[in-house]
Amino acid sequence: MLLSSFQYPLPKELIAQDPPAKREDSRLLVIDRAKNDIRHCESFRGIVDFLRKGDVLVLNDTRVIPARVFGIDSLGREVEILFVSVGEKEGKVWLGRAKSCKKGDSLTVGEYKLILGDKQDREWGVLAQAPLSDIIAKYGKMPLPPYIERGREGKVQDETRYQTVYAAKIGAIAAPTAGLHFTPKILSELRNNGVEIVFITLHVGPGTFLPIQTDTISEHKMMGERYVISPESAGIINQALDANRRVIAVGTTSTRTLEFAGRSGRVAAGQGVVDIFIYPGFEFKVISGLVTNFHLPKSTPLLLACAFGGKDRVFRAYEEAIAQKYRFFSYGDAVLII
Repeated sequence: MLLSSFQYPLPKELIAQDPPAKREDSRLLVIDRAKNDIRHCESFRGIVDFLRKGDVLVLNDTRVIPARVFGIDSLGREVEILFVSVGEKEGKVWLGRAKSCKKGDSLTVGEYKLILGDKQDREWGVLAQAPLSDIIAKYGKMPLPPYIERGREGKVQDETRYQTVYAAKIGAIAAPTAGLHFTPKILSELRNNGVEIVFITLHVGPGTFLPIQTDTISEHKMMGERYVISPESAGIINQALDANRRVIAVGTTSTRTLEFAGRSGRVAAGQGVVDIFIYPGFEFKVISGLVTNFHLPKSTPLLLACAFGGKDRVFRAYEEAIAQKYRFFSYGDAVLII
C-alpha cells in the first residue's frame, strides 16, 4: 500500500489557526459505518445524541508540557529547543536552526545553561545545572504544530486551549487533540445518560506526529510512547467487551493504547511503551467507535482513521467537510466514527 494514495488537497484557509470561541463550538461530522452515511452537527455537543447508555468512553488524560523554549548558542544565534523527554537535569531535545551545534556546546536559556550531549537522528541529549522543570516552567511555551502560525511568544490562549479540560498526568509534547472539544458540561451530560467515562494515559511524543518517510506504508516504524492503564480502567473496558457494549476511544492516541494493550482481546492493565502502527488492514479488537479530528494528508493519524472508518468512506467525508468549510487539524472540528 503506497503512502501517496493518502494525499488529498486542502485549501490553506481551512487550517484552523485558533480554537473556536468555546470548545463546544466545534462542528461535528459523524461517519456511520453500518448505514454508510455521513451526518453533520453544528456543535460538538451533538455527540451526546450518538452515544448511548452502556457505552464506555475512553479519554487520554495526559497533560502537555510547555516544551518549546528558545536559547542562544555560543555564537549568539537563536536556537529553538523542543524537549521530547524530560528528567531531573537530563533530557532529550530537538533543535531548530542549529546546524552548527555539536556535542559539548552550551545553549543559554535565560539564566540557565544546557550542555549538548550525544546526538541520535534528530535527538540530542542535554544536561542542565538546574532542574529542567524549572527551566520549562519559567521559559517554556506550548509546542504547537508548525501549521499553526505563531510568533516567538505564542498566544496566552494556547496555555489553556491546547490542553483538554481533564488533562492531569504531565508528560506530553503534543495535545491529544480529539479531546479538546469536550467540556465539563458535555462529560456530565454523557455520564447522566449512562455513558461510562474512563481515563488512560499516553504521553504523546514524536511518534504521533512524525511524518512517514517511506513510500510503502508497511515499512514505517512508529517511535514508542509511554502509556499507563490502571486496573480500574482496564476492568471497566473489559466488562464492556464481555457484554458486547461499545468502547469509544477519544483520539488516535487512546486507540493505539487500547489496541496495543488489548491485542489478546482483553485490555491488560499496566504501563510500558506503545509502538503499534495502525493502518488499513488492521484488525481492531477493542474499539467500536472513534472520536478524532481531521488529520494531515499522509499522516499516521489519518491512516488510523482510514483503518477504522474505511478509506473510501473517510475520504468521502473529508471531501464533504472541505466543501462545507470545516476547520482542519489540531484546533479544527471533530469527527465521530461509529
